[in-house]
Amino acid sequence: MSKLTIRQQEIQRLEELLEFYRTHLTLEDLAKRYGVSVHLVSKWRTRHEDFPKPAERNISATGFKGGQTLRRATDVDEWLAVKRFENPDFGKSRKKIK
Repeated sequence: MSKLTIRQQEIQRLEELLEFYRTHLTLEDLAKRYGVSVHLVSKWRTRHEDFPKPAERNISATGFKGGQTLRRATDVDEWLAVKRFENPDFGKSRKKIK
């Protein structure tokens, strides 16, 4: 088994970080993804105990501003699909978002 060079270790770390960014979103990103306001996504988070929990990664070390949390996009997609199956109007904003 060969050991990785420092450069290879750094490349591996950056690839893992890139994959994390591809699969995890901020509340702002989630709002854009679903065509709703950030306020509405925040309400889902606070009013529904089953809303997906934030990622377990320290994002302050990965380039995000302090205070931002990331959630796995597929977890939120599945959560929202179940909610909309139960109630087709769930999570639809009353106002059009530009």
